[in-house]
Amino acid sequence: METEDNVTRPTERKKDVYVKVFDATKKALYSDQTGRFPVTSSRGHKYVMVAVELDGNYIDAEAMTSRDTKELTRAYQKIWKRWEATGVINPNWHVLDNEAPEDFKTNIRKNGCFVELTPADVHRRNIAEQAIQTWKGHFISVLVGVDDKFPLHEWDRLIQQVTLTLNLLRQSNVSPNVSAYAHHHGQFDYNRMPLAPMGCAVQFHENPNWRRTFGEHAADGWYVKTSPEHYRCHIILVKKTRQLRISDTVYFKHKYLTQPTLTAKDRLMKAILELSRVISNKIKGKPDEQHQALTKITEVFKPGNQLPIILTGDEAPPNVPPKEQQIPRVHKTEPAPRVQWQDEVTSPIPQNHPKNQLIVKSLQPILKQPKYSPKQIVTAEPEPNSIAARLLARKC
Repeated sequence: METEDNVTRPTERKKDVYVKVFDATKKALYSDQTGRFPVTSSRGHKYVMVAVELDGNYIDAEAMTSRDTKELTRAYQKIWKRWEATGVINPNWHVLDNEAPEDFKTNIRKNGCFVELTPADVHRRNIAEQAIQTWKGHFISVLVGVDDKFPLHEWDRLIQQVTLTLNLLRQSNVSPNVSAYAHHHGQFDYNRMPLAPMGCAVQFHENPNWRRTFGEHAADGWYVKTSPEHYRCHIILVKKTRQLRISDTVYFKHKYLTQPTLTAKDRLMKAILELSRVISNKIKGKPDEQHQALTKITEVFKPGNQLPIILTGDEAPPNVPPKEQQIPRVHKTEPAPRVQWQDEVTSPIPQNHPKNQLIVKSLQPILKQPKYSPKQIVTAEPEPNSIAARLLARKC
């Protein structure tokens, strides 16, 4: 705004245009190596080479046994051949770490790529560093979900499926509406290549040509990946032989992956919300006492609201007389204690008797007196003409 003679006038609007030039002919590829994996695989792999392509935002990985020139060249050539086979990506610019060997750079130049090195100790210039973090995070999440008995030294067999699922989740930079996998290989056909949890314990069908006459019809193993060359087939790591087997009939043992269920608390909260919603719909347009009461009920039923209900107005207390406490008809008398000190006893204390002696009294006699004394039983005369009288007469 401009001010002239105390008069405010609008300024003229200007449209600023910023231009940035991109090299459309530059198709860059960034690559780097991860650190050593804690467990050496059964095939001797210890490291992973990770490469990322910018146009498609595609990340690829290849396991390596070491970080020498020969192994770096082998892993790079395998990644290059996979990309060249798609016919979509042909990189002409390769960005490497500053410590790349000369023989490795020579093999890159043979593929028609210009080699560019990042400055020393400036890793952020290499986009592959961020790609390594992304790939490692996805790979660790897969390893956490494998079966407890899955052999960890077979981790390198999961790399192909890990890379596939990761690129299905990433967007292409050139075409954000498609995934990075679709940019390289076309749309993924889930019907032809069904996916399953990697490292999951499975049982696969044994073909009659592979089993004995009375052999088992199924064998145990772990799911590794889906077969890209077969229709709806899975590649299984056999538990007994530690070899890969392709099977189209597989039973996955992932019952611990259950569907979420509604708990009693969830049902109660849902009922409260539905009740509050119904009450709020009914009280619209009724500003009266009933409206106020329903509004308070709605506020009380809201989750987390613990306010008590306070009645409005001067309501009289209920006309109900208080209940009188009834006097019991029978009074309970406490019995005398069985254990008393001698000072509490009213009987006279004999001389030379210790003081404060503990006396135990029994409320009932321990032994009952017999109904007949032994003398009465012996001297009693039997009735005449009884069996006892006859026996007594014979003895006499």
